[in-house]
Amino acid sequence: MSDLELPREAKLSTELAALLEAGLPVVVVTSWEETCIERVVRSAADRLNKKLYIWNSVRGFHGGVEDKSSSDDALDPFETLRKLRNAAGAVALLKDFHRFFDDARCVRGLRDIALASPADAPQLVLAMPLAALPGELEKDTSYLDIPLPDGDELRLLLDHALEKAGKSLSAEDSERAAVAAAGLTAAQATRVFKLASARLPKDPDGFLERILGEKRTLAREALALEFLETKISFEHVGGLDLLKKWLDSRAEAFTSRARSYGLPMPRGLLLLGVQGCGKSISAKSVAELWKLPLLRLDLSRIDPVSGETMLMQALRTSEAVAPAVLWVDEIEKGFGKSDRLMEGVSLRALSAFVTWMQEKTSPVYVVATANSIRRMPPELLRKGRFDEIFFVDLPTQKEREDVFRIHLFKRGRDSEGFDRKLLAGESDGFSGAEVEAAVVAGMFDAFAQNRDVNTEDILYAIRTTIPLSTTMEEQIQELRDWARGRARPAGLDTRLADLLTAPRTEE
Repeated sequence: MSDLELPREAKLSTELAALLEAGLPVVVVTSWEETCIERVVRSAADRLNKKLYIWNSVRGFHGGVEDKSSSDDALDPFETLRKLRNAAGAVALLKDFHRFFDDARCVRGLRDIALASPADAPQLVLAMPLAALPGELEKDTSYLDIPLPDGDELRLLLDHALEKAGKSLSAEDSERAAVAAAGLTAAQATRVFKLASARLPKDPDGFLERILGEKRTLAREALALEFLETKISFEHVGGLDLLKKWLDSRAEAFTSRARSYGLPMPRGLLLLGVQGCGKSISAKSVAELWKLPLLRLDLSRIDPVSGETMLMQALRTSEAVAPAVLWVDEIEKGFGKSDRLMEGVSLRALSAFVTWMQEKTSPVYVVATANSIRRMPPELLRKGRFDEIFFVDLPTQKEREDVFRIHLFKRGRDSEGFDRKLLAGESDGFSGAEVEAAVVAGMFDAFAQNRDVNTEDILYAIRTTIPLSTTMEEQIQELRDWARGRARPAGLDTRLADLLTAPRTEE
């Protein structure tokens, strides 16, 4: 943990003291940093000249993190609330009390204290990593969110850790280290600075890599979140030139220069279109283009019972790793409508995600992909959720030639030795994934005959394939109809661009 008091703590203490002085019965303080919470609450209680009680379920009432004492007669949470009813005018810091919200007696005990006046009962400060209150307490509760350390505080923590280790960094490397540590708590940053200092002075790049490794660990701890290490770039994507140009113009969107210019923090991008046409690889390529970590939010891992809590844990973790790209693949399957109306946890999870998208200030860029418009909740399509919606259609003749070139090169073949124009012409209606499959199938046939692959091998694979555009013609046409006037074309096909930008007419 960090033993260094940070500048933000004085401001937070003033804010908390104001809430308590106003008579708020319950204040929820959200943070992973218990040491920081303790200092803030203790300082606020001192300002108001109030007695402070600190409690957790293992040590009962105690003097704080640094205190080694405990009270074995006050471990039961319900009995603790009963004892606190006699502590009128005091402040009680209860740690991890949200673990007992499934006990109706504890919720009732909290409500009794919340409904009493500060003259008759203590004021409660509930410390928890994520805000999760039962509905009965919502109207009597105020919130204080402890933000993560900013750049100045991270540099202060870095200087403190290096001084203790007897090491030093250049001003430029110190700045890079502070940027790399953005999103870590003070305790995490202090720990990783200490660990990484062993790399100094010989290996400053290794120092930075150790910091980024801590962020990868963060992502693994969130069950629905996966840290992807990918080097896929838009060089691996055929076509989609309009999408590439749009993204390239926003390559510095997260820089301080963009903020100084007056530009808002970008929110995200929705890629809607035909399966196998490059949406997923484009999402991965955004991270490489912008040189940001790539996280994948797997909505299929969201537990149907505690989905909202799991989702918010993943989103908060993505903020901790920020600046980063958050890829949400097939978003309509996680939040979309099925044959029955959405209800319960699924609906609350969607609401939580939409609210987070709308209000987030952290540099997390969401790239969502979807194959079906029929299952997409309208909440995700409203203006302001995403910066832009792009429609990814089947590749054109020219784009298919480029896709053949990419996949032949990827497998060690010079595309000049193949009739790519003929291959592209014969594969009309193929997706990018189907083009790749044809190349692989042709190579397998040639390999079985102990010779190198040629154009005829791939042509045979094409002619024996029934593409998705044939088997799902109606669904693809439905996507195209919806995209007309509602989404930007991702590719340069002028016929499609004209269609998508044409005014919609009533049938």
